[in-house]
Amino acid sequence: MPPLDEGTILFMPTTVPGASVARIREVLRIPDEILAAFPEVETVWGTAGRAGTATDPAGLDMIETTIAPRPRSKWRDRLSAERLMAEIDEAVEEGAVERV
Repeated sequence: MPPLDEGTILFMPTTVPGASVARIREVLRIPDEILAAFPEVETVWGTAGRAGTATDPAGLDMIETTIAPRPRSKWRDRLSAERLMAEIDEAVEEGAVERV
């Protein structure tokens, strides 16, 4: 399936099964702070765990962070969505390692 550009970016970090709620909160907070620092990012919000339905198999260790970018006219010159996602991956990985 080809990549889709539907306007938002879904970032899905994971932790080890059985991580404490306090650790999950930290895993949610750190990337959110790093992502919000990007000038192309309008809003960031993350959730952990499952919805209140029997059809959602996600555990507390599965995190979904939705990134809503600003309009492309406000992005840095010549920055593609692919390059932005690569920068996001790199920044979160570096930031998470520095804060552990």
